[in-house]
Amino acid sequence: MKTIGETIAELRKKHNMTQEALAAEIGVSAQSVSKWENNTNMPDIHLMPILADTFGVSIDTMYGRNRYEQRVTPENALERGMDAIAEVIAESGYPICDGSMSVEEYVKHIKDSWKNSKRIDSKRILRDKGIVYHKEDFGSLLLKKPDKEWCDLLDDENSINVLTFLADNDCRSALKYLIENGKNSFTAESICRNCGIENWLAFEEKLLKSKMFHPLDLEVDDEYVRVYEFAVGRVKLFLTYAILLCAKESAGYLPTFSNFDSWDETFSL
Repeated sequence: MKTIGETIAELRKKHNMTQEALAAEIGVSAQSVSKWENNTNMPDIHLMPILADTFGVSIDTMYGRNRYEQRVTPENALERGMDAIAEVIAESGYPICDGSMSVEEYVKHIKDSWKNSKRIDSKRILRDKGIVYHKEDFGSLLLKKPDKEWCDLLDDENSINVLTFLADNDCRSALKYLIENGKNSFTAESICRNCGIENWLAFEEKLLKSKMFHPLDLEVDDEYVRVYEFAVGRVKLFLTYAILLCAKESAGYLPTFSNFDSWDETFSL
């Protein structure tokens, strides 16, 4: 684990600050900063939050308890998640690296290859417990192996019903209409009228079978009207987007040549 002094020196250099500039920023002498970095003295505990704020990191990071060098915010969460995937892939693959670079350099090498290489455009780790996959224009996928076997996924009726719904032209037209118009609820009749779907009874059966929508029966003028809403609200749509994105990636997937390709043989259905 890094000392506090080593962490301060590393963060200061990363932010292109001199010892004098850091000292001026927090109101101490440059000599104090030098002593911290040389592990001669430690900063007063009351200065640790100020140092952390100056570098934009957590206090845990200052004490070497957190590997991340920045706070996670809504603005940088996606990028930070991608960085974490790069670290997982680098550290898992480091034993097969030729040793010419450190783990940190290997992480940077992988991230640069995602952005710049036209040949190595994806990285994956295929092991008994699951899959870690990343491609720059796709994102990252962490897939935990089911308790039984991968083939069980092919027998799961609920999964098949969702895929059947998305494979149906009428269902996709209806879903697209709902998303584009920001609608959270609808009746089968109304959606069929707006999307040109002829058989609303058959469409309603598909809605129920997919379990993507929650039916609610309302009493209106002594009659019952069935209204459909997105199950768990529209937030559930992100799972639908993930399904479609993975399907698109699967259709266009081409094997690439890298050290990780030799690991593919460890994965089987």
